[in-house]
Amino acid sequence: MATITSKIRIGLVFSGLLVLLTGCGLHQSSQAPARTWETNQEEQQRQSRFIKKIGQNAKLVYQKKHQVLPSIVIAQAIIESDWGRSDLATKANNLFGVKGQYQGQQILMNTDEYENNQRTTIKDYFKVYPSLEIAIQDHSNFLSVGTYATLTNLTNYAEQADLLQKAGYATDPNYATKIKKAIQDYDFCLLYTSDAADDMQCV
Repeated sequence: MATITSKIRIGLVFSGLLVLLTGCGLHQSSQAPARTWETNQEEQQRQSRFIKKIGQNAKLVYQKKHQVLPSIVIAQAIIESDWGRSDLATKANNLFGVKGQYQGQQILMNTDEYENNQRTTIKDYFKVYPSLEIAIQDHSNFLSVGTYATLTNLTNYAEQADLLQKAGYATDPNYATKIKKAIQDYDFCLLYTSDAADDMQCV
C-alpha cells in the first residue's frame, strides 16, 4: 500500500473531492463539516492513513475472493463516507452506504437519492457493522450475488465501475464517472495476486 499512498496527487485533494462529493448520493445529514483547524499537511496525512487502512483490508479480501478490485473499494469508501467522516461511517462503520441490517443491527439515516434525475432526501435503514474490516468483507459478499456476480470476471476498474452503475448500486446517474475519477485523480493502483507474485499494477 505504500506505493498507493506515495502516489496521491496532493494538488487534487480539494478541487477533486468537491467535484466528487457534490451530488454523489452521500447521506446528506451525515456529511462531516470541513475541518477548518486542519492544515493541508494534516489533511493529506489523514487521507493517506484512510487509504492505507481501507486498501490493506480490501486487498486481503480480494486475495481470497477476487471479487471487488481494491481500487474500487477505496474509491467507493471515499465517495460514500467522506473519507470515513460521515455519521454513517462513524456511528455504524458503514463505509459504502449499504442498506438493510447486519446480524439484526441497523440505523435510520437521511440519504440523498435520485428519482427521475431529481435529487431528493429520504430516510432509510442502513447496516451497522462491528468494525470497518467486517464492513469491507460484507461489501464484497454483497457484490458477489445477483446482478453484481459478474464483477469477478472483470479486472479493469472502469468496467467494474460501469457494472456497479448498470446494476443499480447507486441512484446517482454519475456514480460510475465519480468512481473512475477518484481512481484516476488519486492514481490508485489495482491490486492483483497470482501464483507467481503478489504485485500491484494499474490498468
